[in-house]
Amino acid sequence: MTSPRTGPFWGFEILESDADPLPGDPILFEGMLAGYVTSASFGFRIGKRLALGFLSQGLARPASDSKSISFGTPRPAICRKPTFYDAENRRLRS
Repeated sequence: MTSPRTGPFWGFEILESDADPLPGDPILFEGMLAGYVTSASFGFRIGKRLALGFLSQGLARPASDSKSISFGTPRPAICRKPTFYDAENRRLRS
């Protein structure tokens, strides 16, 4: 298994939170450490709280449930590809 800091790069939609996770906050899958948040912010264009992070190889699947720990509290999240807005690049080509 690769280190969580060098594994695949994933995006996360934070489902219930009033605060963004901080860089270095852990990401959990099935209660086990799977990786770390690299950055997070509210995506105003899509109206969702988002985070990016590296995960250990083989732990993440798109649309799988995960948890991000922010300020010591586990928050539900959904694993996504890291392109949240205009993944097909259609707006650029219009």
